[in-house]
Amino acid sequence: MSNLLKEASILLTPTAYDNGSMLAVKPSENLYGLEEVTNGDFATDTNWVKGGGWTISGGSANYDDTTNGSLYQNITLNANIYQLNFTISNSTGLGARIWIGNSTGSIDYTSGGYVYYTNGSHSLKINIPSGQASLAFWGNVAGSVFSIDNISVKEDLSGDFQFSRNSSATRVNAQGLVENVQILSSDLVSNGNFSQEGVQEVSNGSFSQEGSEEITNGNFDTDTKWSKGTGWSISGGSANCDGTQSGNTELKQQGNVLGATIDFVVGKTYKVNFDIVVTSGHITYIEVASGYDNNNITTSGNHTAYITAVSTNDRFTITVNSDFIGSIDNVSVKEVGQDWNLGSNWSIGENNITSNASGLLQQSTSELTSGKTYKTSFEITEYTSGGVKLYSGSGSDTPSYQASLGTHVVFFVANGSTTSLYSNSFIGSITNISVKEVGQDWTLGTGWEIGNNLINFSNPTGTELSQALSTTMGKYKIKFDLNITSGICQTSFVSPGTSTIENFTTSGTKEVIIETTSNYSKFRFVGVGSSDFTITNISVLEITDDTNLPRINYEGFSYQDSLGSEEIVNGDFATDSDWGLAGGSPPTITNNKLNLIGDTYNSIASNVGASIVSGKTYKVSFEITDYTSGGATFRLGGVFGVSKSGLGVHTQYIVSDGAAIRLYSSENGTNLFLTNVSVKEYLGQEVVPNSGCGSWLLEPQSTNLVTYSEDFSNASWGKREIAVSNNQTTAPNGTLTADKLFINGGNSELFYLKNSGLVVGADMVFSFYVKKGSISTPKYAIYDNTNLSYIVPRTSYNTTDEWVRIEIPFTVPTGCTSIEVAITYQAGAVAEGTNIFIWGAQLEQQSFATSYIPTQGATSTRLRDIASNSGNASLINSEEGTFYAEISALADNNAADLRWMSLNDNSTNNLVALYYYKTTNTIGAQLRVGNSQNFRNDDIPIPSKTDFIKIAFKWKQDDVSIYINGTKEASSNSVNVFNSAVLNNISFNGGNINDPFYGKNKALAVYKTALTDSSLRCLTYPPAVATTFDLNFNTIAEQFTFTRGSEATFVNAQGLIQSTNEIGSELVTNGDFTTDSDWSLTQATISNGKVTISTQDGSYSSARQFNSLVIGKTYLFTIDVDSVSVGSIAVGNSSLNINSSGIYSGYYVSNSTTAEIKRNTFGSATNAVINSISIKEHITATNTPRLDYSTGSEAFLLEPQTTQLVAYSEDFSQYNLNGDTAIESGYLAPDGTNNAYKVSGTNGYLNLSSISNLGINSTKSIYARTVSGSGTVSLISYYGNTNNLFTVTEQWQRFEVNTSISTGSTSFYGADFRGSGTLSEIIIFGANATNDQNYATSYIPTSGATATRNQELCNNATPVINSEEGTLYAEISALANHNLQRWLGVSDGTTNNSLNIGFLNSNTDYRIACEIRSGNSNQAYMTYNFGAVEPTFAKIAVKYKENDFSLWVNGVEVATDTSGATPIGLSKLNFDRGDGVADFYGNTKGLKYYPKALADVQLEDLTTI
Repeated sequence: MSNLLKEASILLTPTAYDNGSMLAVKPSENLYGLEEVTNGDFATDTNWVKGGGWTISGGSANYDDTTNGSLYQNITLNANIYQLNFTISNSTGLGARIWIGNSTGSIDYTSGGYVYYTNGSHSLKINIPSGQASLAFWGNVAGSVFSIDNISVKEDLSGDFQFSRNSSATRVNAQGLVENVQILSSDLVSNGNFSQEGVQEVSNGSFSQEGSEEITNGNFDTDTKWSKGTGWSISGGSANCDGTQSGNTELKQQGNVLGATIDFVVGKTYKVNFDIVVTSGHITYIEVASGYDNNNITTSGNHTAYITAVSTNDRFTITVNSDFIGSIDNVSVKEVGQDWNLGSNWSIGENNITSNASGLLQQSTSELTSGKTYKTSFEITEYTSGGVKLYSGSGSDTPSYQASLGTHVVFFVANGSTTSLYSNSFIGSITNISVKEVGQDWTLGTGWEIGNNLINFSNPTGTELSQALSTTMGKYKIKFDLNITSGICQTSFVSPGTSTIENFTTSGTKEVIIETTSNYSKFRFVGVGSSDFTITNISVLEITDDTNLPRINYEGFSYQDSLGSEEIVNGDFATDSDWGLAGGSPPTITNNKLNLIGDTYNSIASNVGASIVSGKTYKVSFEITDYTSGGATFRLGGVFGVSKSGLGVHTQYIVSDGAAIRLYSSENGTNLFLTNVSVKEYLGQEVVPNSGCGSWLLEPQSTNLVTYSEDFSNASWGKREIAVSNNQTTAPNGTLTADKLFINGGNSELFYLKNSGLVVGADMVFSFYVKKGSISTPKYAIYDNTNLSYIVPRTSYNTTDEWVRIEIPFTVPTGCTSIEVAITYQAGAVAEGTNIFIWGAQLEQQSFATSYIPTQGATSTRLRDIASNSGNASLINSEEGTFYAEISALADNNAADLRWMSLNDNSTNNLVALYYYKTTNTIGAQLRVGNSQNFRNDDIPIPSKTDFIKIAFKWKQDDVSIYINGTKEASSNSVNVFNSAVLNNISFNGGNINDPFYGKNKALAVYKTALTDSSLRCLTYPPAVATTFDLNFNTIAEQFTFTRGSEATFVNAQGLIQSTNEIGSELVTNGDFTTDSDWSLTQATISNGKVTISTQDGSYSSARQFNSLVIGKTYLFTIDVDSVSVGSIAVGNSSLNINSSGIYSGYYVSNSTTAEIKRNTFGSATNAVINSISIKEHITATNTPRLDYSTGSEAFLLEPQTTQLVAYSEDFSQYNLNGDTAIESGYLAPDGTNNAYKVSGTNGYLNLSSISNLGINSTKSIYARTVSGSGTVSLISYYGNTNNLFTVTEQWQRFEVNTSISTGSTSFYGADFRGSGTLSEIIIFGANATNDQNYATSYIPTSGATATRNQELCNNATPVINSEEGTLYAEISALANHNLQRWLGVSDGTTNNSLNIGFLNSNTDYRIACEIRSGNSNQAYMTYNFGAVEPTFAKIAVKYKENDFSLWVNGVEVATDTSGATPIGLSKLNFDRGDGVADFYGNTKGLKYYPKALADVQLEDLTTI
């Protein structure tokens, strides 16, 4: 289809628009004809007629306002759209006015009054009716002086539509939000969310800065710079002490001694680091300029100490005791704590600073500005007691002391330039100190304080928060988030004077439009009264236009979170890295999981590589895989999320106030494992890819008669036992403006009274948005106050966790002058606090609800949308062409007015038109030539007017067709069309302003050729519908609950019979005894590739491999015995006693972990030689679904319970041979083994006698093939029954007989060579006999006893099922032609509400049936009879929708039903009729469910074989 759309000469899709235009994709905008104006640049004083006050000079036309006059030029224009451009300069006063006209009339392009154009370049689209011939510019004598230049008029050859509405309107945007369509400026407010942060005012806030190296030759490369005491020497790259000292001895370096350059500064702290090897003794102390570290160092390794210099001796000393023997290397001493002044009790540590009592820490190098607000933060990494605070200046206006682990964020107003950290008996460590200015661009009055991405006001009254902002006359949209506790929050523009003041007293997202009547220089907020509130997310946008913007609507689409990139590093814990593990009970990382174990906030994991942004919202999640107790939570910055517990993926949204990401144990006694940690920025909602596209929305004029559409606390809303709480949750427009209704009594009601302006007999509709609170089924009602009766009785409606718009149409009764429309009406007792959420009430005089029209104290009218005047004669071929549209109507009713779109000549005389006609569910098409209706069809059926359809109208001489949704719905081969180029316009009407199109449009295209039928089918083919269920052969057991509980066989892709049981890998090592290894031998030997088990006295003899098996598991063994000369042997604890040569196989449940071959003769001699042994696990897959290829292709096989009565289905040596019949084993069988037997003879038979419980009616089968060639032989029954004389070939075939036999007969002939058969030898396999079915089911192997394959059940798939409409498709075949019903379908778990398809075969014909039930009543029953010919597979589809059911089989619609309700509450997909009865038995190649009623062409394609 996309390629076909590229061939269109005009193509409009909902992709782009301008103010006043719907922009076409083809031809593109800015495509214009020739210039119509001569001398538009006024290069000469010619071609223009100058009235009073006009002159031409200097390359422009100039008006001097001396008299009222015009400048004009006569031009010839077609009836079309033209682009008019001109430039005004030097303008004072009103400016210029445009006029176009001739003797027959004039057009002033100044809708609603004269429009004057002042300085600047101007561009206008003008629609020219026929006969216009003059372009004029007027000037008035009212102080208007101006010059005009660069006048251009060109025909617009694009496909753009002119659009007008002249009022504001709403739409549903691509994020699923109701929004006003407006042209908005960029944000005029800066730092509106108060998140802007200045430069870092603190240096070295992490205390990680290190100065230059003070030590020279710290790696002891040479024996220089150091003074060595007794026992010290320097060699081999280290300083070495040999223990010869008699007391303490020093290794010293001092400034200006031996060339050393140490220059310590008194009061500065130095970091000392060195490597040491200690053989004995210890370091006594370390000195830095008379400052000491007296911690005795007794261990080897790297050591660090922090020492403050207290003298000017520039001396560094390492002193060891008399016993010390060892070496020192890599000595480093560097200044730390730069830029900080440490008061008493403060000391520098490893990237932190520590306090052990009260004291002051300052940084005087910071340049804070008094009166500015600063955001500060610091992290307490170790805490014992006391508190600490960060401030500037005197500290008189600072936050309280902080006294807990973690990052602390505080805000203060500086009253000095220094940064100070004061310890109040604080014992602990601090790092990551940060100070940054906030509140930039704002001026804060008294009472205003900056907080974390917000600003708070708390008294006194009247002071302001302001920002310099220049406005002109116009409309400004102000939006902000308000959390108010008391008082009034005001906003306005000021200086000079004051604009309209808006007052706010409730919390929520506030949005208001202020129209300014003069210029202002400042925007402000003011607190009034005893006010206490916070504000954030402030924006001011200029509305440059909101009246003529077309609307692209996205209503009804699927939405999803729009997310940023992953912030977490190593969220799957693939490695033990990237996470800092801390707390009193640190977590651990093991097996790709994080184990949180400990009490509340006592087990902490910090994502080291992550960094997020304060003030942003993040979607966070983790998966708990193992759970014992407690809970886990996120912490973003300092904000904790909600505690999560229990298995599964846990998701929430958190607004961060910092950069760090941590996970915490959130409850006492936590013990859990989690993984798949994710943190992504939440950017809002977006349309799910491929869930649809937008559409142009065109609506009639409508007025919302509700005066307060969002404020339900207003007195205009009547309340009976109802309480309203404003702004309690996010509304459909994305703001916090939705109200919560509390239903407080058994006779409660919220209603709106309309007692004037009602028109008797008029259609009206009441609508509102609702979301579930504590109740899900409130009631609405509409009451006639005049006649005292219900117009719409109390009716329950469903609410969900998502916003739903409820629409209630009604007609005003005779005599009615007053009505009440009730959003909620509750009759009967209710629980205290029962509630729902509501928003956006609308009452309008329409038969259907139009887009939401917000009101704030008065009714509001949205004018009609008008779209017209696209195209021209060069883009439209009148003689032949195709007119295509993808459209839907706004309502499906019998409205008297038609809704047109057409190709025309700006009249109704010549047109190609499509229109919704009066009749329900029909569309019309018309071709009018010279005001004569040459083709008209008003009754073309469509599914529903409100459903989108793709429709194409093809015309050329004697060939007219209408295609809808891929199907030709109307045609004529005798039609006269246009014989000249008369069509030059496309419009959303019928060629004039009457019957405008109101509806939705996804595409509109014009072709200059009559497309072929195949192209029209492709062009109009309906959009693909995604399935919510599609049978996946690889995951059937996951999609359904599948049970069988026994072994079963199937034919695999290689054509071999395969068991659902599986054989594992080889468990024996060296099972062919190639080497004398791997075996533990007791009276056994290995030689020449064999093992000999030999005992003369009956004592234990064996060959064993230990720890090879698992006790309780089943194993398959195969042993090749060379000889047994005396006694017998066994494999493990199997029951098979082997006393002769041969290959033996068997199963046993092991009671040991040892794989073993042992003597099995107790008390006497044994001697056996074994060639090889194999032991493999036998995996009994009793509930594995079967994918069977017996029908020639892959299919899902379901069968009933069946008992195999042949005890030895493959070992025919167990049965009787008669006459000259002989058997021979070892032939290749259908299961790939060598278990088939050759049977030969000329006058005998093989009788599988003594089959227990074989009844009068039984089904017997056997596999057979010839050794070579082909011929006939009697199988299953004796030769005298000629019906059992079968033709056998070299290919394996399964032969089946369903017969009545004499009571008590147990005969089953494997082969009977008596009689007229031509074969004397055949190969047979797999005898099967059953009384359960009158047909052969899949083969059931036996080896000594009968066996039962249990019934297979496949139920309880729970895809998303739409009860209102949908399509169920299956490609299936029955197992046999029999009288039982076999169903599959969707249901509510019963047959009360169900849709089933299946086989209703009889003994004489094959039938498909479809039964649809709703409310335990049949709604539709459709059948199709194949007759006596059995179908291999049938492709079946059932479409359902209210009063619209159809059954399709193999590409043909075979039955329909046009009345009936759809089932309700559909939730399950089953291979039965919904209640576990009439199970489906057969083969299934395909099973799909679509949540939409597919179009006929889709059903045809879906079911065509």
